[in-house]
Amino acid sequence: MSQKGTKKSSSNYRGNRGTCNETHYIRADSLEQVVLLELNRMVSYLKNHVEEFAELLAQKTTMDYERETQNRRQQFKKDIDDT
Repeated sequence: MSQKGTKKSSSNYRGNRGTCNETHYIRADSLEQVVLLELNRMVSYLKNHVEEFAELLAQKTTMDYERETQNRRQQFKKDIDDT
């Protein structure tokens, strides 16, 4: 893993309307470790809850499809009204 730092402004950085004047650094290897840990936790959860995840994914897919269909209908109606 790399030892290089990644530049990160804190949420209190003055440029973000906060009180902190400094830019903070996160070591790339530390960031990689945190991301890897979280990915491993997610994979473990998914392995143990396959059916629940499949149901959630199906629900989200259905909601996305319905939202897209509604958007297309609205755009179609607008296009017809504009002609």
